[in-house]
Amino acid sequence: MNCQYCLTPLGRGKFCGNCGASVPATPPAFEPQQPAWDSDPRNVNVNPQTMPQGGYPTQPTWQPVQPVRRPFYSRWWFWLLVVFGVFFVIGFFAADGESEGGTALSEIELVGTWHWDANALWYYTFYADGTGSRSTYEWGREYFNWSVSGSTLRIESQTRENLQWDRRIERWTMRYDGNRLSLSLEGTTHHYLRGAADNFDEPEPDLTVTAQDIVGTWNWDTNAAWQYFFHINGEGFRGGGPSPVVEFEWTVQDGVLYIDIFGMVEEWAVRIENNEMTLRSLQVAGVMYRYERAR
Repeated sequence: MNCQYCLTPLGRGKFCGNCGASVPATPPAFEPQQPAWDSDPRNVNVNPQTMPQGGYPTQPTWQPVQPVRRPFYSRWWFWLLVVFGVFFVIGFFAADGESEGGTALSEIELVGTWHWDANALWYYTFYADGTGSRSTYEWGREYFNWSVSGSTLRIESQTRENLQWDRRIERWTMRYDGNRLSLSLEGTTHHYLRGAADNFDEPEPDLTVTAQDIVGTWNWDTNAAWQYFFHINGEGFRGGGPSPVVEFEWTVQDGVLYIDIFGMVEEWAVRIENNEMTLRSLQVAGVMYRYERAR
């Protein structure tokens, strides 16, 4: 062993004989140690009993580590869906409340007559007792019961299909803006204006006209191919030419001709003079027709 400073061979003394530097103590002998398998995180699943001395395990017992699944509510996409859902609900109700730019009507405000803005001959009439009617000069008048709950208008009527009467219930979403009433059902919206002709002068019926006076065939003075036929048994039909023939039931009371077409009733004030019959609508202002008795 040499001195670490002057490289002179050292003897058994504690100091170098050449430079006088102290001699370091002899280091302890190296002793190999067994690998600490239990403390190595890479070998936590190795069974030490299967490992021969000085070697590696012959039958390692590796076991797969099950991944820890995070709950779905901690995922980023879950909260993204929540945000989109909240905005969708807010937008839906906002559109429902503002789509027509108005408010809902109460039952009292709805009472009256409302004409369709696309064709004033079609209109609704709501009475304070919960009854009403809707009519057009082509199809007559249909009667119904109605009620209002919030912004929903419920209409219950009778419909005739296959010669049988069935109850029909409609639920309209109702909005009001000024004098305009909007009714929506199944994606379709119609607008109605409060009737300007609510108080029109009704034509005076001829109280002397009876059912016997009306029985027979009458030709329209504008087109003779279009006819009315009134049978004595209270049945009849009308139409002709390019128009389809429509069957109906009829009666006369106090000079008013009632024509029932599958539950929709027309009301006409009748006057007959010199084989000429004049029909004036009691439902739509200004609608009048003249007919000549067929010979």
